[in-house]
Amino acid sequence: MRTFDSHVHFWQVARGDDILILQHESRLRQDYLPACLLQEMVSSGVDGVVVIQSAPTSVETDFLLTLTRDIPWVRAVVGWADLSDARGVEKFCDRKSTYPKLVGMRAMLHRQEDPNWISNEAVRAGVDRLVSAGLTLDVTAHPKHLAACVSVLQAEPTLRLMIDHLGFPETATGGWQPWADGIRKIASHQGAACKFSGLLEGSRRNDNAIAPIDAYVRHAIECFGPTRVAFGSNWPVVEVAGGYAFWHDAAKLILTEMGLTQADCQEILCKSGPRFYKL
Repeated sequence: MRTFDSHVHFWQVARGDDILILQHESRLRQDYLPACLLQEMVSSGVDGVVVIQSAPTSVETDFLLTLTRDIPWVRAVVGWADLSDARGVEKFCDRKSTYPKLVGMRAMLHRQEDPNWISNEAVRAGVDRLVSAGLTLDVTAHPKHLAACVSVLQAEPTLRLMIDHLGFPETATGGWQPWADGIRKIASHQGAACKFSGLLEGSRRNDNAIAPIDAYVRHAIECFGPTRVAFGSNWPVVEVAGGYAFWHDAAKLILTEMGLTQADCQEILCKSGPRFYKL
């Protein structure tokens, strides 16, 4: 079964982009560019990817759009703009005419002090402009952000909202609420989806063992259904938790051991990502 990877990053250290993970993981302080990923993709049977921004700047977004412009297996780019800045959002949406691969924006909620930031009036106006432009919104929403995401979906019923990394459940400690209820409420909105990604990285306990993630994956699939859960590798961050091939194989095994049909596995591994981003 071929796979589509809905969540990868590229960066070049010498650029000095404000990439938070590089401040904490010295192993990742090196260049990760398309040529490096291509080798991993070929080995794992991955046909295409969506590139996701890593730094909260329009400059980094332009770098990614230019870098991937002529790479056919990079199917889309999700960039960044300050959703509370109406002019910045307008300029972001205008980039679509120059860069057809630009499909959406990501809001880095984990870098906002206010857990309800996404639901404030200025941000809501930015979300409304995204919807009007036909663009998607990815969010790095932790459990404390999910209630505000629900309110945004209620106000913007046609918004296509992607919850990255299953909403960062507290897998390392076994925490369940408020994540589980938040995911269920978000999933009740048909324009919402989530990514089956970033779970091994967040599951490392103090003893470096990886805590079980199956219950979280099962809950997300039960809430969203396989057509709205999209596989992603979170490369190169996944390199700190076994690497690309390890996660790719582990994800397939988890889905198979859950007893999902081959058709449902195919939805998650191959079809949900392209469908959400309308590729």
